[in-house]
Amino acid sequence: MVKKYAVIRWTLFTSISTKHTLACLGIFSMTCILTIFTSPSITYLDRLTSLVDGYRLGGFNFPEFLRYIILRLTPIYLVACSLSMSIGQDSYFRVRLYKCSVWRRSLEYFALLINLFFIVLQFAVVSLFYMVPNQSANGVAYSGYGLTILFLPITTFLEIYMATLFFFNVFFFSKNSLLGFLLIFFLYLISSISNIPFYPFGLSTLGKILYYSPDWASSFISTIMVLFSMILVQHFLLKVSIKKFLLR
Repeated sequence: MVKKYAVIRWTLFTSISTKHTLACLGIFSMTCILTIFTSPSITYLDRLTSLVDGYRLGGFNFPEFLRYIILRLTPIYLVACSLSMSIGQDSYFRVRLYKCSVWRRSLEYFALLINLFFIVLQFAVVSLFYMVPNQSANGVAYSGYGLTILFLPITTFLEIYMATLFFFNVFFFSKNSLLGFLLIFFLYLISSISNIPFYPFGLSTLGKILYYSPDWASSFISTIMVLFSMILVQHFLLKVSIKKFLLR
């Protein structure tokens, strides 16, 4: 007997078209490579930090914002395409056969895997680049260097996952995937223009993490707590939004 969770997850994964997947992977990978080539960093860890870091400038800069938005929104775009296609006319009644909790858990599981895949892809791109001959292995360590390498990918993952859950909620309340995606885009645009205290979108940027406290450990812990709190809020809202969507 096929498990109901497996049916929904299979529907989500198979609804992503090959065209969308290849386009997203190509654009994302090229952005990663360009980020690495334009980074003044030397070591593998420095390049990885520059890649998973968020918006790196104090004022608005369009090329930097474009890099930033591609690396943040590509996983969410793939999830949005999959969700829109999986709840089309052909599968809508099949979705209604399952409990709201089953569908919610499957969505969260699906989003986790997609977001984790893109974080791992950034590691892979940096690793391949570092294997190129004549790359120097010498770099300058700084205070909090190890904490940065350990926690910056975690904060980036939590931020993208939080934004994905936010998209789910907007989609299920409005039944409009484009509205959810554009809303997230403008929320990230705000984060690149102004520095709002504990603003969750763009909070994984290294400059914002260290803006309020010179202590690296407490800064990362505070950031993770803020993002985790927002994830919990989105998680509980998702219970309500899915229920309302499926009962319409």
